[in-house]
Amino acid sequence: MRASGFRVEVRDLGDVTPIRRRYGVPDALASCHTALVAGYAIEGHVPAADVKRLLRERPKLKGLAVPGMTLQGFRGACAMRRLMKLATMGIATSTPSASAASRA
Repeated sequence: MRASGFRVEVRDLGDVTPIRRRYGVPDALASCHTALVAGYAIEGHVPAADVKRLLRERPKLKGLAVPGMTLQGFRGACAMRRLMKLATMGIATSTPSASAASRA
């Protein structure tokens, strides 16, 4: 994210579940990292291009997620994302379901 021009402040927390709940990230979309950008929740290895699009278009979403990478200490997540062709999902504002925002 830094390489894509984002200012990043890292806070290592033992449990991010309260933050996920506060920002409306459903458990089904939980992943390895949780970030907050301009009031949006960013969950998992969401590509910087998708975050930039979110900020440019300002859709009525709670945020974006790439679910499924919840293992602590997991290495190679970006390579795994490419191999598995994981999708970035929009976190809906009205229901806990998600709709596809883009494909990897």
